[in-house]
Amino acid sequence: MGNELTEHNILLAKAAGSILTNYVWTAESAARSKAFALQNGFDPVKILCGIDVWAQSSEGPGRLRETYPKEIGGGTGTGLGVAKLAEVGLGSGLFAPAWPYEHFPSQSDPEAVERSMWTGNPLPETLCCSCTVRDRHSTLNYMAEPILKNAHEYPAGSENFFYTDFKQAFEQFVCPSGTAEKNRAVAGLVSKSLLPRPVLYAGAQKTLFGQVKCNPPRLALWANVIQGETSTFSVLRLFNLDMPATRDLSMVIKYRKPKTSTRLRVSLRLEGLDVDVPMTSDGCEQTTMTRDIQAVEAGKGRITGLSLCVTGFSEVTETNTLLLAEIMQVCIQPRSGKTRSYSISDVALSEVNETWTCLLWKVNTKEPEDAGSEDDGLPHSDVTGPFDFFVINIDGREIGRGYSLDYLLRDIDDEIYVKITGVGYDGEVKCVYTGSLRKSQRRSEESWQLV
Repeated sequence: MGNELTEHNILLAKAAGSILTNYVWTAESAARSKAFALQNGFDPVKILCGIDVWAQSSEGPGRLRETYPKEIGGGTGTGLGVAKLAEVGLGSGLFAPAWPYEHFPSQSDPEAVERSMWTGNPLPETLCCSCTVRDRHSTLNYMAEPILKNAHEYPAGSENFFYTDFKQAFEQFVCPSGTAEKNRAVAGLVSKSLLPRPVLYAGAQKTLFGQVKCNPPRLALWANVIQGETSTFSVLRLFNLDMPATRDLSMVIKYRKPKTSTRLRVSLRLEGLDVDVPMTSDGCEQTTMTRDIQAVEAGKGRITGLSLCVTGFSEVTETNTLLLAEIMQVCIQPRSGKTRSYSISDVALSEVNETWTCLLWKVNTKEPEDAGSEDDGLPHSDVTGPFDFFVINIDGREIGRGYSLDYLLRDIDDEIYVKITGVGYDGEVKCVYTGSLRKSQRRSEESWQLV
């Protein structure tokens, strides 16, 4: 892998449509890459110059890892390299972006370090690590040139569908107090949903802000309110969208709005259509609200974004931070009068070896008699159909999610009870299969039969 675009890799770049270079480039070599790309009819933006996030903490004997800018590149200085490449007109490719979690101990708040890299927030005061070059982490300009400053943000979702349940790429497992086991985070990249930025603020005074939380996944909306009666109008942008509104749409919101002493009203706003959907149900229970959105004439409107809007008066006796709402799910999809039914069938177990057994199944769709060519608004996979994932439950215990039509089971008992729950791309359960399986002898070999 080279550090720039040359005659040795231009054919590969053209065949692949883009190219990722190594991370030991300079401002001069980046400029040469751009010039060579233009000479050969290749889009310079498709050149992704590598940036080694680990380089900032490189130390010890032997050759040290380097990335732009030399000495302080990578780590909290990753945005400096991204800024230089943006200035030249090239793209960036980040090597090992999980560096905050791998390099810093938990007491240093790795998540805060990651936010600093991406959004320019101040580094945590408790920052500490074992490397002898840790002064580099507080390098000048790390707040002025965060990664996102020069990133291109694409619309979330598609032209016909948007869904988020605010699930992050990990889950926090909190162990009971008094036990020796420590709280831990477990990775779950495949189940990560569309997310707004980790910390969102509205207004210069940062009176309104949102935070993505886990257990359960949700977006918490907070307001900084001051003592007395204060008028508020704040809009917090969550996502950029690009959805035509020329077809009837349906929006489903699952939320919880705790009771407060204020007269603040919270609504979800569809930017571009000036449609506000108020969240009116107060209390501790989760509420599901459906709002139909009428189609408009072609060229008359598109949904350009999704925002939270807070208006009204706050009447509090002391300055405080109030939880206004928790958003669990948001789904926007074409409205359909046709309802399809789904089922799971042909469930079987195929023994791989003495340790592993593969659970297999098929999915079926039953079309309504008058469905015609109209779809039900859901995305469709060639493998799993309308299902995003399947929850696998063995003997009353949930053991994981399947993202295809099979799931490997390890060291299962002689008799098992299987439950497979199919969840659609809209987060709703579409069908459930249950059945008992037992092991039986056949031709001197162990096999499985459905009973």
